[in-house]
Amino acid sequence: MSISRRSILTKIPIALASANCLKAVGVFEKVESIPHATHFGPFIAKVQNGVVKDIIPQKSDYNPTMMLKAMVDRVYSDSRVKYPCVRKSFLENKKNHKELRGREEFVRVSWDVALDLAAKKLKEIPKENIYNASYGGWGHAGSLHRCHHLAWRFFNTTLGGAIGTDGEYGNGAAARINPMIVGDMEVYSQQTTHEEMIKNCKVYVMWGADLLKCNRIDYFVPNHVNDSYYPKYKRAGIKFISIDPIYTETAQAFSAEWIPIRPNTDIALMLGMMHYLYTSNQYDKAFIAKYTDGFDKFLPYLLGESDNAPKTLEWASQITGVSAEKIKELADLFVSKRTFLAGNWAMQRAQHGEQPDWALIVL
Repeated sequence: MSISRRSILTKIPIALASANCLKAVGVFEKVESIPHATHFGPFIAKVQNGVVKDIIPQKSDYNPTMMLKAMVDRVYSDSRVKYPCVRKSFLENKKNHKELRGREEFVRVSWDVALDLAAKKLKEIPKENIYNASYGGWGHAGSLHRCHHLAWRFFNTTLGGAIGTDGEYGNGAAARINPMIVGDMEVYSQQTTHEEMIKNCKVYVMWGADLLKCNRIDYFVPNHVNDSYYPKYKRAGIKFISIDPIYTETAQAFSAEWIPIRPNTDIALMLGMMHYLYTSNQYDKAFIAKYTDGFDKFLPYLLGESDNAPKTLEWASQITGVSAEKIKELADLFVSKRTFLAGNWAMQRAQHGEQPDWALIVL
């Protein structure tokens, strides 16, 4: 095929037209790949002309959660507060009209106006009232933008102090009671390895614990590597039991025996088991005598001597909705085979939330 100068010139307009068409559909537009990390896992954001178009999980994530797919919608959600806004009445007369909370409109202002308003109100607080009038906040994960790091530092150095936060909503009750019982907070402590569990455990009880669901997120950034061990549990022939009001995703995945229980009655179930194990002489007397303190104070309550309500199988059954026969069967199983009781944080997220953790440890 011969190529002449004339033939090339005739092709140029066609090539330019094609290039314009390709540009119109975005072929030549720059697409950036920006790495980021969230509570749901690490990912690569595909950004085109400043707009997030897609989320791609990073290869370091063993089992990426579908929650990442919601990140694009979350970025551009109408529910996001993108600019500083001030209640209309406060903007007009700088007074806090409590009766208008939740009823009046908000007015968008510049960052300069918002910062000036906040600074002036903070400066108006008498130093002797600072601890009653300011709250340092409780932030979530992150090395810099946590309230513990910046907001508290600001209040302490500039204003003389503020109310801080001790603990967190996730495990606040357990984190306070556990050190009093076992000498350690436990909720953040190093746990037994999966390898040891697979080697030694015969019965795995998920007490209010939906492992696959809970492990989708992390306090910092998850890599979901725990998911790689769960098939090994199944291959090891470990029996799974799920004590939960609902038949959870994890219970289904592990073909677990489901023990449906009324919400917030877990302690009654534990007490029923303990009463049966004690009265049938199936408890570790030597361990209790050598390693525990206070059993003599707990026993009168368990036997009903202090409140005329023995915590029998029948007593527990009426409260929990689990039959007395099933409670007895579970207790016998736990004694006869090496059993791991996995209690999740869910049980302690309630009034008197320290009690389920305490009872589970006693059991």
